[in-house]
Amino acid sequence: MFSRIQRFVKREFELNQRQANIFLLLSILFLILIIWNFYSPKFEEQPIDYTLEYILDHDSVAVAKADAFVKKASSRKRYKKRVFTKKAEVLLSLGDLNIINASELQKIKGVGSVLSDRILKFRDKLGGFYSQEQLYQVYGLDSSVVLKIQKATSLDSAFTKIDINTSNYDDLKSHPYISWQDASALSKLRREKMFLEKGDVIGVLDSVTYKKVELYLEY
Repeated sequence: MFSRIQRFVKREFELNQRQANIFLLLSILFLILIIWNFYSPKFEEQPIDYTLEYILDHDSVAVAKADAFVKKASSRKRYKKRVFTKKAEVLLSLGDLNIINASELQKIKGVGSVLSDRILKFRDKLGGFYSQEQLYQVYGLDSSVVLKIQKATSLDSAFTKIDINTSNYDDLKSHPYISWQDASALSKLRREKMFLEKGDVIGVLDSVTYKKVELYLEY
């Protein structure tokens, strides 16, 4: 079989025995290189370099003909290198997290109607976010989705505060950070003292709760 190929190469390309051997060797090596490049995924197309570097005893006639043969073969459609293009991430800019609506939130991959509804309900009960980190407190919101929302939104508007001395029990209880027990205790204490100060609230709420709700309170 190999001898038949040799005879064909000698006859077709007008080479002697030695030149035919060099031709076949180079052709096989280059075809392997082309196939390897075809199946090797890359994000940028890298043209195959056909510049040949030779050592010691080489035959320029066989080299030139082998190079021309491989270039011609690689130009055929079945040898063309596949090109993988990396899709650029679309950067969204939705604006203020305390103002955007559900349809705008749903432009973010991973946020559907259910999650957008939860985010907005939580935001409204809070009176607005003071930090994007509060998104982690939304039930079912994955951290990767939180990061996408943080990148796509900002916090430019002020959030609503609770006046501890004018808000009633229902107002206090409706805030996500204040339990009904704390709302009841604060309401009872205000009836007793008429006017509450920061120290009074600290005396009712535990440190974790107070730290979360502190920025929402005014006196």
